[in-house]
Amino acid sequence: MRRLLLILAAILLVMTGCHKDNVGPGMYMSVVYHGNGGLTANGDSFVKYTYLNNECEAISNCFTNGNKVFSKWNNKSDGSGYSSYKPGYTIHGYQEDIDLYAIWLKVFTINYNANGGSGAMSSQTVTEGDYTYLTGNKFTRSGYQFDKWNTKSNGSGTSYSNGAYIKPTANVTLWAQWKRVYKVTFNANGGSGTMSPQSIVAGNGAYLNNNAFTRTNYIFTGWNTNANGTGTSYSDHAYVTPYNDINLYAQWEYSSYGGAISMRNGSKTMESGAYYNFYDSGGPNSSYSNNESYTFYFYAPAGKRVKIVFSSMNLETCCDHIYINNNQYSTNPGTLYSTGSTMTIRFTSDVSVTYSGWSATVYSVD
Repeated sequence: MRRLLLILAAILLVMTGCHKDNVGPGMYMSVVYHGNGGLTANGDSFVKYTYLNNECEAISNCFTNGNKVFSKWNNKSDGSGYSSYKPGYTIHGYQEDIDLYAIWLKVFTINYNANGGSGAMSSQTVTEGDYTYLTGNKFTRSGYQFDKWNTKSNGSGTSYSNGAYIKPTANVTLWAQWKRVYKVTFNANGGSGTMSPQSIVAGNGAYLNNNAFTRTNYIFTGWNTNANGTGTSYSDHAYVTPYNDINLYAQWEYSSYGGAISMRNGSKTMESGAYYNFYDSGGPNSSYSNNESYTFYFYAPAGKRVKIVFSSMNLETCCDHIYINNNQYSTNPGTLYSTGSTMTIRFTSDVSVTYSGWSATVYSVD
């Protein structure tokens, strides 16, 4: 009867949770759980369980230790012992006290600072030894683009990319790092149409957006930081690295239609600001002929060059050729310039087979 009462008492001790107990007669095994800096709800720094057997399951933690997180039980207070037990793991013992210590892990806090930006971001908590992904940036700053995080507000500390996977070893405040975004504004400067401003991040180069403005009887010649062209000039779609906001003004050159010219032996002294349609001998609607051998000269005004832009070219590539600045072409060469104020154009065709020829526009340019 006495043995049965002892067994019942031991079962009740196991079921009642954290408490102190004394080893009684006939007990085979005792486990003393030390808070190791933690306390129970009753303020106890240790609890003791006794069993009528030589094995038991490790209990769930019933200590608290500030904001630290319980990890496991260990037979050494610094966690270096040979026996570690998670709650529920089996413990073996033989008529002796076993001391197990709660092993605690720190909880680190990651704080986010807008560092000149606006908005709000909640802190993150990470258990010691764990990795985590940083929360994606939610801050904004007018005129700036988020670049990365840094442990120093001036960017001189450790940097982390947005959403980086990290393993903290202490509490940390991460400061948003910002890059200035410069705005390029396009002005039609007498032309018509619309172009949205272009944003370029500081330190990064970018190609300017292609000109979308037009102006009747004028040719777009590029951009300038002054409306009258006395500032810094940029070509269309130029690659720029701005260091401040830029206002660009379209630059225009007057260009009236000077008429259509078909290939023949002859020349044209170009009027200032005029442009010309230039075709093979068949004009815009017919083919050139066999056995042609023509030379035509375009003379630009003083200080100008001749620019020719081919919109199409269809020649018998084996045998019919156009020569510009002494270079031979049988397929569309695109845009060409004279080296001086004169452009010499020569065309030859053989004795058979003709095609539709070419269509081009000729300008005088700087």
